[in-house]
Amino acid sequence: MWEKCVNWWEERGRAGDLLWTGASYREFELWRERYPGGLTESEEAFAHAMSVLAEKQKRRRRVLLTGAFSALVVVLAIVGGLWRQEIAEARRAESAKAFLVKMGVPAARLACVSFGEEKLVTQKEAEFELNRRVEFRVVK
Repeated sequence: MWEKCVNWWEERGRAGDLLWTGASYREFELWRERYPGGLTESEEAFAHAMSVLAEKQKRRRRVLLTGAFSALVVVLAIVGGLWRQEIAEARRAESAKAFLVKMGVPAARLACVSFGEEKLVTQKEAEFELNRRVEFRVVK
């Protein structure tokens, strides 16, 4: 079987899609460790090409996993930042309500609503502090 595959690989111009990968390659590695004899030049070239392909596939998987993990960390950082911002805005609104209650306004007449990024006053970086505000509406 081994010789047939090597010969076919040679006949097809050493096509990369004829190299063994996955479980077939792992079986070859185990066989190679136990096989006491030498390999022909073509067999050695086939084995080397399979090793190079396996290393490329390992690197590709490693790069993809690293990229996916990095993207996940970035997304979690953004979501975490937005979540902390929402909490700060809710606390700011509650603090304003507590101040008004302390000043004598009945708590039943007050409601706290935090809008977060929904109702920005400005998009300019220099004026972004204007977005951190508390608005009051008088309702009778």
